[in-house]
Amino acid sequence: MLTGPYTTVLKQSLEYMLAIGLSGYGLVYPLAIKYKWNFALWLETKGIPAPPIYVAPFFVAAAYLELGLLSFNEAEVAEVFVGLGLSLMALHYLHFSEAEISNQNRNDIVKNESYSGPLSQDKNSLSLSCTFNFTCN
Repeated sequence: MLTGPYTTVLKQSLEYMLAIGLSGYGLVYPLAIKYKWNFALWLETKGIPAPPIYVAPFFVAAAYLELGLLSFNEAEVAEVFVGLGLSLMALHYLHFSEAEISNQNRNDIVKNESYSGPLSQDKNSLSLSCTFNFTCN
């Protein structure tokens, strides 16, 4: 019996492993990336995204609630915290990937030879005038 009111060694072991995993992924992994630990950098090169440090409270709170130290069905609240943490992490990466793509497209336009117009850049703005030729058959 893995769920329900029964307390078994297997159930408690799974709860502790899940709490350690949530704390490790949500708090230890981002800090390890920040301090450039080799194992964390290796995980990052394998494609495991590190959550931003500001979502760590969601993962740590979820880990605490998974242990069942309070007297209500706190595992359900923990699942909400994990969902919130992962959603915020996805929004974080979406925002920064769009900014990176935007900067990359801006650099591609600047390097493109077919732009016709002045390129004016000051501290606050970058304006481009480009021409595009499309043909349809």
